[in-house]
Amino acid sequence: MATAMHLPLDIHLLILRQLTVSDLKTYSLCSKWHRDLVLPLLFRSLRLSPEAALGFGKGGSLAHLSSSVREVVLGDLTHPSDIARNIDRARMHCEALHLFPRVTALRVSVYVTPEFHFPLISAIFWKLAVLPFYSKIKSISLSVSVALASSPHYSNPILIQEKLSADGTEFIGQPAKLILYHTTEWANIPWPAALEEVSTSTLHTLRYVPTMMPYLTCHPVFENSFTTLRRIKITTATVYALFIALPTSLYPSVDEVWLSPSRCDGTCGVRPLFARVVAAFPSTRDLRLDMDEHTGTWYRRSDIVYTMLADLPKLQRARIPWPHDCSIDLVPHMLLQFSVRLWVKPNVPSTKSGLQNFRYVDFVAGSTWSKPEHAIYRVIKHANGEIDGTILPLQEVENEIRPFDE
Repeated sequence: MATAMHLPLDIHLLILRQLTVSDLKTYSLCSKWHRDLVLPLLFRSLRLSPEAALGFGKGGSLAHLSSSVREVVLGDLTHPSDIARNIDRARMHCEALHLFPRVTALRVSVYVTPEFHFPLISAIFWKLAVLPFYSKIKSISLSVSVALASSPHYSNPILIQEKLSADGTEFIGQPAKLILYHTTEWANIPWPAALEEVSTSTLHTLRYVPTMMPYLTCHPVFENSFTTLRRIKITTATVYALFIALPTSLYPSVDEVWLSPSRCDGTCGVRPLFARVVAAFPSTRDLRLDMDEHTGTWYRRSDIVYTMLADLPKLQRARIPWPHDCSIDLVPHMLLQFSVRLWVKPNVPSTKSGLQNFRYVDFVAGSTWSKPEHAIYRVIKHANGEIDGTILPLQEVENEIRPFDE
């Protein structure tokens, strides 16, 4: 009698790759044969820790699975009250990464003070750059939280330096390096050259401080991935920091863009942001902008909103804030529909051909995505070319929001 064990191995693996981690763990309990089949899949993603490094190291019980690891999370680097510990742990993680020769994705999340911001990120990527798999990295998520001087978690940099181990001091550099830097210094770091997906985030713990702008901008992790980058997410503390973080170079292969400023600083609106998106990512098909409702998305009632999106000829889907008019009311539905019609079929004469592959755009009312009472006005292009819209509660479309970092 034939059983599941008689299925070809590639069929087994095809099925197992569709299962959740919980289901895989349950499956592994069936027998030793099932466990041996599942273990490489269970360890495709690994949260790195000192214990994990020992287990995958030479003579460790998991050493035979080290080549199965494809994604590594550098964990436990976000203690707000012990920056020295975060730095030392980052060094140990970097030194252990050679154990995983087939890694293609890295996720790094750190908490630092301003003085250690540039030195730590620089030290991490210089360490990574000498590893054999570095040139094959396809995905990087880099998140940095910065405690500014008035934060309750801020620590004097000299005290942090004194708490570092000798190896940690060598890793991060001497106190002379702990100075304010200009954002152009990021270009000196050997960023990966073949990234396909990037998520970069720099947040600080206080309100916007103009003199600290270097610490509010994101890291140009994708600096060298001009021809390979396809998906990008940029999260910043302020709208102006997002404007600065957007590249001025051309990335023609990017087709998914997600921009997420935490709050408005009153110095930059939607139009400059989209002007840079159009210039840097002209092939964008999916566009999402998470923005507080009071971030300069106000228009006179006679204006046509978001006209600059017509300059993205491959745009298919968008999710953007529902704009306000000068009376702080939401722009009427019909004006939104009229605007979208101009994206799809510009007025004649026009130098634009229109968005031939456009499907729909969601205008989101409210600044918090998780609140169910915040509605979405979806404007749809039907197969016959007709444009119309409908009000949807967020619950009906929340499953369509693809979590970028998962």
